[in-house]
Amino acid sequence: MNLQLIKTLCEKRKGGIRGLSNQVGMTEQNLHRCIRENKIQAQDLEAISKALGVTIGYFFDEEAVSVRVEANHGSAASLSGSVSVNSGQEKIERLETELKYLREKLADKEKIISLYEKTSK
Repeated sequence: MNLQLIKTLCEKRKGGIRGLSNQVGMTEQNLHRCIRENKIQAQDLEAISKALGVTIGYFFDEEAVSVRVEANHGSAASLSGSVSVNSGQEKIERLETELKYLREKLADKEKIISLYEKTSK
């Protein structure tokens, strides 16, 4: 997992890390800590990926997917550690999931454009 990519994406967006942390309901200090330690709660990574417009897979290396799920007092899981992914089938499934996500995003944007075109006439 590479949470440094959050910093890279935030450099290109208005509000930076502070704006992102506010958007996803985290403190700026906590987000910096997560990036520095390269460890984050699964629900926080999901919220961050949605806010940045990328899939969760964006933060994972294609050759080594880092995922270890830890129970945290019965609450959300956290992501850390390292698990090798050698199966071509696993890569295909991950790509299919990303493709599905991108198709849904595209459909949403097409709806917005359609509504805009109807209201601007």
